[in-house]
Amino acid sequence: MPKEGITGHFLVKKITTGGTSRFQHRLLYFANAMVDQKIGLEETDDGIWAIHFNTVLLATFDERDYIITG
Repeated sequence: MPKEGITGHFLVKKITTGGTSRFQHRLLYFANAMVDQKIGLEETDDGIWAIHFNTVLLATFDERDYIITG
């Protein structure tokens, strides 16, 4: 994922007040320290998403239960 301007197959989300971002009408909590930062979501398997910040893979989550692991 490019540092400046995320492109390609990433779904770009901005972390908002409270350290959260919306995905399919539900909130995912990341961290207050990430407010105003952008993350890239990449679907790696059916319903499994990788969460990237710049070039770093932070975690994955399953859209069926919204549990973040990693």
